[in-house]
Amino acid sequence: MRLLLIRHGESANNAAYAATGLRTGRVAEPELTPLGHRQAAALGEALAGGVVGPVEVLLTSPMLRAVQTAGYLARALSRPVTVCPQAYESGGVYDLDHDSGVRTAAPCASFAQLRAHCPDLHFPPGLADPWWSGPHETPPQRLPRARRVLAELQERYAATPGLVALVAHQHFAQHVIAAALGLPALPALFFTQGNTATTLLDLRDAAHPVMRWSNGLEHLHPDLRTGC
Repeated sequence: MRLLLIRHGESANNAAYAATGLRTGRVAEPELTPLGHRQAAALGEALAGGVVGPVEVLLTSPMLRAVQTAGYLARALSRPVTVCPQAYESGGVYDLDHDSGVRTAAPCASFAQLRAHCPDLHFPPGLADPWWSGPHETPPQRLPRARRVLAELQERYAATPGLVALVAHQHFAQHVIAAALGLPALPALFFTQGNTATTLLDLRDAAHPVMRWSNGLEHLHPDLRTGC
């Protein structure tokens, strides 16, 4: 399997943090900013042009900003999108108490709300609506979840000749990369992922996994690049 990891476009939380360096005003399920929509559209055009190779399978995190991004890719590639329920951002959907630092599970977008942004969105059989009920995910739980996600994708798409594209998140992508490369823990060196950045993991030889590239942003004009 060749896994193309994609970070979502710029979200409202991303923009607020970039502007202030603070998490004040953070929301649990942020939407894409106007710039985030432009980034996602540009990536869709690039993928449709075959810049990274043929995308055969298109998957997404169930979080709103990822589904919005995947909607652009689905339209550009004329492909359906399947939700990968466990590919949500580290921590899950949560509210943050800025005084205490306590994180508590928050409501997620419903299936109908997600499909409003990506009409050809498919959910795995048996997945509850809403898909998220908490509790907040702690740091030690994140790399094991990434390993489970990766193992499931490798089992399901091992024979897929084209690329398996997964729209996910900045922090969770770090754990997927660590899992793919067989790292025992997330390294101190952070694998930066700008908004709509691509990372290609070639996992066809289980004994020799290769990260072909990381944080690919060639599809964006420098003025459109954020989060990197």
